[in-house]
Amino acid sequence: GRDWLAMPAMVLIGFPMYVCSTASIPIALSLVLKGISPGAAFVFLMVGPAINAASLAAVSKLIGLRATIAYALVIALGSIACGVLVNLLPIDGFGQVASCCAGESVSWLEHGAALLLLYDAGLSLIRPKGKEIL
Repeated sequence: GRDWLAMPAMVLIGFPMYVCSTASIPIALSLVLKGISPGAAFVFLMVGPAINAASLAAVSKLIGLRATIAYALVIALGSIACGVLVNLLPIDGFGQVASCCAGESVSWLEHGAALLLLYDAGLSLIRPKGKEIL
């Protein structure tokens, strides 16, 4: 019920963190499981990778300070607006779905596919360039 405070807080929390998009997903999921709204977690997913301090420093060198401030404001306000829309979606029991799927075991087929992928990646590292192995 305090999304008006949670979403801007996610902007402030995501800004100093240097987190990539794949690393922010487990963080956002754990925040949802702790009770934060899916919309506020979505704000974190958008803001964390897009306007962290390291990327803003690089963007500032490319486009200038005023344009960087506008860039950050558009991302922050746009993510808050999208977070409000996410909270309007009829999502029921998101936390239960996420927690039940977190402990699933991996089947033998998935293990085999992972081994095949590792084998193929290893072959690509050791075979000479330009020669195909069938």
